[in-house]
Amino acid sequence: MKYLLLFMVIILGFMAFAYHYRNPYKLIMIFGKKGSGKTTLLTKLTMRYLKAGRQVYSNVPIPGAYLFDPYDIGFKAIPRGAVIFIDEVGMIWDSRDFKSFKQEYRNYFKLQRHYHHTVYLLSQSFDIDKKLRDLTDQMYLIRSYFNVFSVARRINKTITIVHADSGTGESHLADDMQFDSLLLFWAGSIKITFIPRYTKYFDSFDAPELKEGEYALCPIPPLPYTNRKEHLIYVLHSTRDFLIRFGFYLFRYIQTRFPFLQKK
Repeated sequence: MKYLLLFMVIILGFMAFAYHYRNPYKLIMIFGKKGSGKTTLLTKLTMRYLKAGRQVYSNVPIPGAYLFDPYDIGFKAIPRGAVIFIDEVGMIWDSRDFKSFKQEYRNYFKLQRHYHHTVYLLSQSFDIDKKLRDLTDQMYLIRSYFNVFSVARRINKTITIVHADSGTGESHLADDMQFDSLLLFWAGSIKITFIPRYTKYFDSFDAPELKEGEYALCPIPPLPYTNRKEHLIYVLHSTRDFLIRFGFYLFRYIQTRFPFLQKK
């Protein structure tokens, strides 16, 4: 018993020592389909960080958060210790529009930990610029269940070696991804959010105003009936015509496939 207590004290002491060297300023990506609860989770996390005394900056209006332009990242200073949320990041730094990813953006995200910033990137798919994808420390896949629960599961990303084969001819490094164990729920491997609790804090249908357009209406052709009786007669006639055509083509098909059935 004495040795067990000593062992536990050593383990707890080491954990407390290692905790001092952790990295609390991570770059985290959350992705999920439309309506999966990304902005709801953003709101929930915002409230938690505000209660912890940290300033929050967001590119979408959230009560208590500072509204900022994500294109100012790397150009304008944000206070140390702040938490930054960038919603729909795929519309800002698209993987197909890599030329728009300026050097200042790259430098900021490479040094994001040095600025003591925690950054969350939210997107509908894994479509952000590859430079950002490679720098992410954690990823979450979020899904909606029964329209009122959103469940975000953490994805562990590790670098693995892909050995040479007859196709590639050379070895290379690749990212290997898998869901974190549900047993680590206490360490953040899963985040469950009750959506109705937070929907009052944001407008999920908020969108930029578009210019009015002019559109030509395609006219609906007049129907061959004007009341229920004529409608019933029309349906019966159409059904009769269909059965006649179907029987005719079926008869021709049988004659073609089985010629021995024809009378000599």
